[in-house]
Amino acid sequence: MAMKDEEPKKKLINEKIVGRKLTFGRVLQSLLVALCCGLLFGGAAAFAFVRISRMQKAPQATAAMQETDTPAEPSSAALTLPQTTESESVIAESETSEEGTGTEHPDKEDETVLPEESETLETASTADMNAADSNADETELSEDPENPSLPEDDDGIRESTASADETETKENGEAEDTEPEDTSETSGTKIPDTADVIIAMQKRVFEITKPFVVTVNAITTGQTWFESPAESTQPYAGIILDMTEQEILILTTGRPTESEMLRITFQDGTTEDAYVKQLSVRDDLAVLAVPYGEDADVEWLSTIREITMSDSYAAEVGDPVIAIGAPLGVVGSCAFGSIGYVSETEPALDMSQRVLYADLRINPEKGSFIVNRDGELLGIAGEQSKKGSFDADLARIVTVGSVKNIIDRLEAGEKEAYIGLEGFAVSDEMLSNNIPYGMYITNVYTDSPAYNAGIKRGDIVTVVNDAKISDAFSYEEAVRALRPDETVSIAVRRGSADGEYRDISFLLTAGER
Repeated sequence: MAMKDEEPKKKLINEKIVGRKLTFGRVLQSLLVALCCGLLFGGAAAFAFVRISRMQKAPQATAAMQETDTPAEPSSAALTLPQTTESESVIAESETSEEGTGTEHPDKEDETVLPEESETLETASTADMNAADSNADETELSEDPENPSLPEDDDGIRESTASADETETKENGEAEDTEPEDTSETSGTKIPDTADVIIAMQKRVFEITKPFVVTVNAITTGQTWFESPAESTQPYAGIILDMTEQEILILTTGRPTESEMLRITFQDGTTEDAYVKQLSVRDDLAVLAVPYGEDADVEWLSTIREITMSDSYAAEVGDPVIAIGAPLGVVGSCAFGSIGYVSETEPALDMSQRVLYADLRINPEKGSFIVNRDGELLGIAGEQSKKGSFDADLARIVTVGSVKNIIDRLEAGEKEAYIGLEGFAVSDEMLSNNIPYGMYITNVYTDSPAYNAGIKRGDIVTVVNDAKISDAFSYEEAVRALRPDETVSIAVRRGSADGEYRDISFLLTAGER
């Protein structure tokens, strides 16, 4: 009896000392728990590895799409499909093995090695796919004769072409990020295209105006050291203004008129003698005439073209202008630029002129004529005004509309009269300060009829030959009606120190302009 009581006590004591008794069921249960933990860890690791591999390959595909346009080979597209399928199958097999191990095969202890086998399979399949991609890219590069070998990236994989990646994307059904179209080439070609248009326009204008330009040869005779006769020729540029039934009229600078003989050379090389039709010393302009009779070459005369006058008052800032004649000091040269400033009413000798200032390199001494984009005569290059504040490198262009009356008189062989005053209309502000109504004189030309008569700066012109003067335009019209050597009556108002104005009348003889 005592022995029976001691056996349960020993069993109880044994259990308390060594723990619970190990049985086959408890051992199997522990193995299953360890197996499940291993499968879960292995599956998570495999999933993370696949994601990292995809992230590393995405920039390579993007870079390849940007750098190359080589058509894709079918083998490269076929190799991309197993990447996703095989990697996902590893995860699926791991999950299936985990579920099957926990429910269907509780008695198999050797399944504890499955996580290691899964990781090994994943690593092997990834290495095989990388090697396949590398071989496929090398095959594409070798089969395409126009695409040279591309450098390898850090992972040793050659960059595939853009079209090959597009084919892979279409076959695999993967989403593709569409990059915005690069318009840098299009925007970059706009400036050259615009420049080409401008250059073409300049060349066209120069070609269509060439027939209008002639060379005025100013010939002076003299003697050499040995007292033998010799000729000295100075070339100037001229432009054909008109062609009458008896002569060809040419506009040029006034300097050639100082020579003993004038010869005109036309564009076809024909040379003809000329004479001075009329001259304006004050404007440095002259009209030459080339006479021809009934026996003249009719075919040659048919090639003569006169230039068209433009509406110079329509010229604006920014308009392109072309200088022809001798802007660079050589007959036949040209210069291109644009209008930078327009002086609408710039005071000049007995008138107001519309003057253009352009970024043109011009030497007005040899004769420079300004045309617009249509090849029409826009103006004549003049000397830079010493009174102005404009940059000396700018060309000063007197519009043809401002001197058209003078040119018409010269073509007709008539002289223009002048008095020698510059001025502007008395403003409302000046009227409020008790300054009389009329044209305020700002300049009196030295040795002019007005200067010699005693008219002074600050006088206010009120009457010219019974014509009332209110501004520079009415004064210009009154002077234009005069003829050289005509007696002119001019009434002015002159101020005194006490602020009072008194009337003064002058009689003078108009001079030749």
